[in-house]
Amino acid sequence: MRVLSVTVSQLLDTGNTEKVTFFFICYVFVSKQKKEYILDKDGNKIYDPKKRQYKCKSIPATDWNEQTKAEEWRAAWAGLCNQALEQNGHAERIDHRSYERQRESGNLAADQIPTVHLGVAASAMEKRGIRTERGDLNRETEVTNQKLRQLKARIFKLQKWLKEEQENTEPPTLADYIQGILSRKA
Repeated sequence: MRVLSVTVSQLLDTGNTEKVTFFFICYVFVSKQKKEYILDKDGNKIYDPKKRQYKCKSIPATDWNEQTKAEEWRAAWAGLCNQALEQNGHAERIDHRSYERQRESGNLAADQIPTVHLGVAASAMEKRGIRTERGDLNRETEVTNQKLRQLKARIFKLQKWLKEEQENTEPPTLADYIQGILSRKA
C-alpha cells in the first residue's frame, strides 16, 4: 500500500494549479486459486492425452473473488488518496462508490453525468490527437457537468441571498439602495 500513497503524493507535488480530474484505475493480478490434481484409485495423477496434461481441478485459495473484498480494497485506496490529498492541502476528495451509489446516500456532489469508458484503442487514438466518438461524448459530458456545477453555485448564492433578505426585517434606507446600485455596476 505504501507504493500507492507515494504515487498519489507524486501526482500532487507537480505544482499544477489548474483543476484536473483524475480517474485512478488499479488492476491487481493475484492467484486466487490453486490447482489440485485428480488422482486414480492408486493415488497416481491421471493423464489426459487429448489435452496433453494431467487432469486437475481448481480450488479457491482465498476469498478475494468476493465482491465485498473489492469494496474493501476500493475503500482503502480512497482512504489513502484522501489522506494524501489532505496532507498536501487539497480540498478535493475521492469516493470509491459509483455516482449512483453516492446519490443514493445523499451526496449531492455526485449529481453529474458520468463519462463513458474509452477503452484501450480509443484512448490511444485520443492520445495521438485523433478524435473519437467516445472522446467527443466525454468532452460534451464534461462541458455539461461544468455548466451544472456553475448553475448549482448560482442557486446556492441565490439561496444564501434569500436567507439573508428574510432575516433582514428592517426596511432598506436610501443609502442601502444607492449602495446596491453602485455594487452592481462594479
